Amino acid sequence: MTLSYLEVLLGLVLLVVPAYVYYALNRQSLQGLAVAVGRMVVQLSVVGLLLWAGYKVDSLWFKSLWLMLMSAVVAFGTCRRARLPLRLLPSVAAGTFISTLLAMLYLIFVVLHPANPLSARWMVPIAGVLMGHVLTTNISGLNAFYRQLEAGRVEFE
Repeated sequence: MTLSYLEVLLGLVLLVVPAYVYYALNRQSLQGLAVAVGRMVVQLSVVGLLLWAGYKVDSLWFKSLWLMLMSAVVAFGTCRRARLPLRLLPSVAAGTFISTLLAMLYLIFVVLHPANPLSARWMVPIAGVLMGHVLTTNISGLNAFYRQLEAGRVEFE
């Protein structure tokens, strides 16, 4: 499916109503909305280009590189949002990569059995969904872990 520039702009028209509400209630919030929309457009454009390249190239090397890059991005997000030191970034990235790879391969080969199991059509969306959940779960788990450590600090000292 290909969208024209006009169709993309028509999709962005959906933001007119919330923008007007922000404008009517509080003008300062309108700047935050504009920044958020700008970030969304840039991020989705970059992800779209990477996905397009991944589907066009469809080589195992490119998909492996993509998986490593996404693992690093997820690891950085985990470290930043869970307030972990960046020296843990390689460990978190390796854990994300290995767990996503194993779960993805299990889903593709054991559960789904597609005709072309290593195609980008299967690997990219499954890995993307898994990594999104890994990011959310890691942040929740690490925050709960550190809260419990802080609550029981006296017991550990």
